[in-house]
Amino acid sequence: MKKSITVESNDPVAKSTKISVAGQVDRFVTMTPRVVRFNGNVGEAMKATVSIVPEAQYPFSIKKVRAHRGEFVKYSLAESVSEDGKKRFSLTVENTKTDAGAYYDVIILETDSSIQPEMKLNVMARLTDPKAPSTGAVKGKNSPSKATTSGSSDNAKEDSASGSANFLEVIQQLQKQQKAKGSDGAQPLQQDPERAAALKKKFEALIKEAQQRQQQEGTKATSVAPTSAPTEKE
Repeated sequence: MKKSITVESNDPVAKSTKISVAGQVDRFVTMTPRVVRFNGNVGEAMKATVSIVPEAQYPFSIKKVRAHRGEFVKYSLAESVSEDGKKRFSLTVENTKTDAGAYYDVIILETDSSIQPEMKLNVMARLTDPKAPSTGAVKGKNSPSKATTSGSSDNAKEDSASGSANFLEVIQQLQKQQKAKGSDGAQPLQQDPERAAALKKKFEALIKEAQQRQQQEGTKATSVAPTSAPTEKE
C-alpha cells in the first residue's frame, strides 16, 4: 500500500513538500461476500451464506455474533476445519421481513483477537409487493380532477384570446375608416390621445363583461365583437 501526504511550510524555496509512505498491509481475514444484499418480492425466501476464513498468520475464533438492530434478520454461525487444517466459519443470514420496504443492518462478529476484536458485515434489503398498485395507476385515478382544472384554465385562455381578437378587430376597423376619409386627398384624421384612451377603456370593459357572461353560463368561449364600432367625429 502506498499513500502520500503534503507538508506545507514557510520555506520560500519549497513551500510545500510531498511525502510518500509505503508499507505492506497484511490481510486479517477473507470474507466472501463482504456485503449481503436481499432484493426480491414479499413472501420469497431470502438467505445468504458468508464464508469467513482467518489468515494463517492471524488465527482467531468467533466468540459472539450480534446484530446492530436485529429487527429483520436471523443468523447462525457454524465452524469447520478444511482439508488443509485451516479453521473456517460459515455465517448464514436470513431475511425475516414480511412486508414491502427496505432496511439496513450490521452484523457484528466478536473475535478473541487483540488485532481485530470485531468484524462487521453490512446487510441491505429491498422487498417489493407485486400485488400492490403501481404508481402510474394511482396517478391515473387522480387524473380526471386535474383534467377538469386544466379544462377550466383552457377556457379562460380562450376567453382572453377572444377578447384580444375583438379589440384588435375594432382598432383595424377604425384604421380603415380613417384611411377611407383621407383617400380623397384630404389630410387623415389626427388621433386624439384622450379619446383613444377612452375608447380603449370602453372596449376593455365590453370584453370583460362578455367573458364574465360566458363563465356564468358555462358555455364554450366564442368570439365576441361589437356589431358596430364607434367612429370619431371630424
